[in-house]
Amino acid sequence: MVSIIVPVYNCEKYLERCVSSLIQQTYGNIEIILVDDGSTDGSFALCEKMSQGEKRIMVTTKKNGGASSARNVGLSLAKGEYIVFVDSDDWVEFDMVECFVGLLEQNEADMVIGEFCTKNKVAEECYIWDKTRCFEHFFRTRGEGDTHSVWGRLYKRDVFSEFSFLEGRMNEDVW
Repeated sequence: MVSIIVPVYNCEKYLERCVSSLIQQTYGNIEIILVDDGSTDGSFALCEKMSQGEKRIMVTTKKNGGASSARNVGLSLAKGEYIVFVDSDDWVEFDMVECFVGLLEQNEADMVIGEFCTKNKVAEECYIWDKTRCFEHFFRTRGEGDTHSVWGRLYKRDVFSEFSFLEGRMNEDVW
């Protein structure tokens, strides 16, 4: 099973497109965990609405604490062997999870980093790394074209067995 964790905060405008892209995944063994981080718009109500009749979606809400806090709550609820983080204002390709799982298992890796598109620019590479290389990447100096985001990746769950996201700091796209 793959647990897809989505921190949700005041993203009513984008949320439906995000969740629709997750529901339509070609990889069927998924759970989608929507963690409302104290939204003040209609995001939480929309989460509840989208979860009706969709057994793969779990919705929870918490006091606002930031994306790191919401991701930690999602990790505590996740049942999957693999973890994916998706930001609530993003959407993914319909076969992302299937491709990531295939690459991870084929290469016996701990993490797969996929391509992404931002402002009509597509990342040029797909990386497959072990746990040591994952942490080296997260903590090294950021280079041009590098991204330290946690989204757009598939992780083995045990990558998070000893670590969690730092709370109380702005960690929107970083560990």
